[in-house]
This record gives sequence, C-alpha cells and structure tokens, in this order.
Amino acid sequence: TGTNVSASDDYSSTSGPAYSSPCDQLAFSGKDVVYEFRPAAGGSFTATLQPSGSFDAALLLLQPVCGAGSCTAVSDRPGQGLSETLTFSGTAGQSYFLVVDAWDGQSGNSSGSFAIRVQ
Repeated sequence: TGTNVSASDDYSSTSGPAYSSPCDQLAFSGKDVVYEFRPAAGGSFTATLQPSGSFDAALLLLQPVCGAGSCTAVSDRPGQGLSETLTFSGTAGQSYFLVVDAWDGQSGNSSGSFAIRVQ
C-alpha cells in the first residue's frame, strides 16, 4: 500500500529527460512514486496497481535504469479507481522500476492511495 499525495512530479512527457515511447502518449503530469522490483529468479511477471477511490492512476515500467527515458511499457485505463496491469519478462538480479503516476496533474483525481504488487 502506498500514496502519492505528498510526492512531486519527477517524471512526465515534458520532464528532462521526458518519458520515452511508448510512454509519451499522455502528459503524465501527476505526482509520481517509484518502486524497485528485483526478482530472485527470471520469468514472466505481472505488476498490478489498484488505486483507491477516485484516483485515476497509471502504471509505467522503466528498465534498465530508473529514468523517464527508459520507459518501456505503460498501462493507463481511462477512469477513476480502475486497476492497471503490466506483464513483462524479468531476469534474475536485474532491477525493474514501476512508476505510479497520473496522466493529468491538474485534475482532482491525480493523487491518492493505492496497492501495488508483482507476481
């Protein structure tokens, strides 16, 4: 469980550096937080983000480094409180960075609490 309420907008399509394709389709100007995932064994992994209430969250994957220019996947379903899911292949000991963000930092639903897990 986490929150982005007190976070800042470090990553976006206009930050320096900006989100790379395919993550540059929306502004993602909301407050963001980053989680590192480092699997003990390689395989296929699914990251799931479940925002609470009216939080309209997005989930982005950065690899191999934690930088907006390393964005390789995004899940951003339109609507408040909808879960976001990303499936990716991982290598043992490699770091993968999951960003909880919001497409519009100006809207009233761009921050809140959430649960995130990787299986």
